[in-house]
Amino acid sequence: MLQKTTKIALIIAGFVMALSFISSTFDGDFGWHLRFGMDAFAGNWQYTDSYTWPYFGQPWTNHEWGGDLLFWLLYSNLGYFSLVVLVATAVWGAILLTQKIFFKKLTSDALIFSLVALLAAKFLLSMRLAWLAPLFFVLLWHTLEKIPRKKTFYWWPLILWAWSALHGSWILGFIVLNIYIAGNALALLLKNKFPKISGADTGWTLSTIKNAIFWQIISWLAVLANPYGIKIWQEVGSYFTQNYFKQVVNEWLPSYAYPVYIWPLVFAAFSVIIIFLGWKQKKISLAQIILFIAIFSAAWQYKRNNIYLVLVCLPIITATWEIAKGRILTSAKNAATKISIATSGLTIFAALVIIFYSLSHTYWTNNIWRERVLLERYPFPFGAAEFLKQETAGQKIYVFNEFWWGGYLNWALPNALVFLDGRGTATWRYDEKTTMLEEYRKIKYDAGGFQKLESSPAQYVILSKNLAGYPKPNFINRIIFDQKDFDKIFSDNKSQIEKMLERSKNWQIVYEDKTTRVWSRTLP
Repeated sequence: MLQKTTKIALIIAGFVMALSFISSTFDGDFGWHLRFGMDAFAGNWQYTDSYTWPYFGQPWTNHEWGGDLLFWLLYSNLGYFSLVVLVATAVWGAILLTQKIFFKKLTSDALIFSLVALLAAKFLLSMRLAWLAPLFFVLLWHTLEKIPRKKTFYWWPLILWAWSALHGSWILGFIVLNIYIAGNALALLLKNKFPKISGADTGWTLSTIKNAIFWQIISWLAVLANPYGIKIWQEVGSYFTQNYFKQVVNEWLPSYAYPVYIWPLVFAAFSVIIIFLGWKQKKISLAQIILFIAIFSAAWQYKRNNIYLVLVCLPIITATWEIAKGRILTSAKNAATKISIATSGLTIFAALVIIFYSLSHTYWTNNIWRERVLLERYPFPFGAAEFLKQETAGQKIYVFNEFWWGGYLNWALPNALVFLDGRGTATWRYDEKTTMLEEYRKIKYDAGGFQKLESSPAQYVILSKNLAGYPKPNFINRIIFDQKDFDKIFSDNKSQIEKMLERSKNWQIVYEDKTTRVWSRTLP
């Protein structure tokens, strides 16, 4: 009974922790997700852009169309907090299900490590569609680990179709499928001639591999069942060919770039040792090793993938602890029961502390758009949007905006056409050689950018005062980077466009607060 109570307390603690983390954040893309969902249910499905002015009327493939519909349905009927619950459930569910892939029962220790994993991924978590994706990753991984004991191939089309409807990261699912197909095929080839390096026997045969290839093809076809057809494949595939956004968007920067988040890397460093030992003892399969290498490489290259690194490392760390603990308790049989009772009591107490603390730090709001303190913390231009809404009285206006505020303004200032938002980060093009994001940065930072602004229809310019866009350095980052790096990162130098706006007689500041400056073009 005590063990069951401990587990329940830990499961609730993890969910409430996830709820607290996600409710205390805001993602700018949420605005355009809601806008698309609302428009779609109003009968105005977006095949071309109608939220920006330089890309207006150009083809747009929304590779998150299903997620936008889901978000709008929940938001319009149950309010914003229902979305927080959805995302928190997906994140915590993914972590728990990862443990269930490899362990028949969730022990208290496994749940404690799951809480640690949630903390390690905290820096990534926010109320966004992207954090529904890890659950699909784990569901797919679960089916792969159950083959060939169970014929789970038929789940793939359903999992991958649902994933593809909700978020563009679904391509990762096909990468994982091919890792397991290739890894197990290679293991079969090595099994007879090089048994020492073939890894653990998974039971996959040539027939299994043929079935896997067949069901993968069925899954490819299932993804085509969407409002955009083959364009979904083309849209997501183009992320691999475009590189500019990976140099300037924070979540696409490498894990070794500032700011460094150390805990996923600690997870990985420990796991490398265990994987090597497990491989030598033929307890880890070749496919599992390749998956770890692929996920680690993806996380090292792009910060946003650290959530998958944490998930892959979690069962490795849990298994190692369970083995070590078993040996310790075996050598202390008489004390084992007393130790178990004491630790269960302490664990329940700690779980209750986490629950009450997390509940007290949760934003219980159904109208996130009125939470000025939270929005400005990140920071988003709450005051500026309210000012422009009153100033323009619903008239159609053209705004040159801070790029990462575009999605926010899509919803908070619906009468405005913005320059760019998160939909056009990677694939939208200004011309054959230049992406829209590149053009935005040229206007903002290059010497000739102001002339482009002057010749544009922009009536307002809205920019952030947080020039760096980064959090202040913590203890770990002060060790890794020196003061010269921080001087460069947190330079107070204004962008070229701000300098030109201040000198220009055609533009004047009409609004300013702690987060934002707004310029208006002077009428001739």
